[in-house]
Amino acid sequence: MLHHLEKLGKTQRQIVDNLIKEKCFGDMGEASSCPIAIYLRKKTKKGNIEIDSTYIDINFGQYNYRTLSLPKRIILFVENFDKGKYKKLIRKCSL
Repeated sequence: MLHHLEKLGKTQRQIVDNLIKEKCFGDMGEASSCPIAIYLRKKTKKGNIEIDSTYIDINFGQYNYRTLSLPKRIILFVENFDKGKYKKLIRKCSL
């Protein structure tokens, strides 16, 4: 799981550019629809992945789950995304 995060890059600009390239747009403040959660589901084919401010929660069902700490650069990305800094990654809703 963490090796997929390594592939996003080392800088905030690289992470944003790679998430845009992968078409991983998300919703601010939503653990299951954060661009990082969407990216990890896309890459791992795992169902329930949520991103909190400092960890990844993976639910495999039937009380089978795993929690992993996020790397500092991803924590910074999530904080900035939730503050609206990366507008290009915010999912557009249509009514």
